[in-house]
Amino acid sequence: MLQLELDPRSGKRTAIVHCTGRIVFQEEAKTLAEMVRLLIETHEQVVLDLSQVKDVDSAGLGTLASLHLFAREHGSSFVLMNPVSFVRDLLEITRLDRELQVRHGAAMECAA
Repeated sequence: MLQLELDPRSGKRTAIVHCTGRIVFQEEAKTLAEMVRLLIETHEQVVLDLSQVKDVDSAGLGTLASLHLFAREHGSSFVLMNPVSFVRDLLEITRLDRELQVRHGAAMECAA
């Protein structure tokens, strides 16, 4: 059973994926990567709402970094929105916060 729930919402240019649970090795990271890659190929911007993500392991961090590179290669923007303090700390410790777009504040809306 997956420990990660994904709720994607798409507009014409922006897709937002609300994530709940854990982004960890095995099916969770793989499922997230598959969904987000498809969205990156069809949207100018993909936003991951991480406000309900309770845990990210090294495989999860690697997945986020790889999705960032995939988005760059496809001319898309990849944004991590509202990571909880534990995830924000991990991004800072690994310095991924310097490479990835991390935003805090109100949820973004899908562009019509």
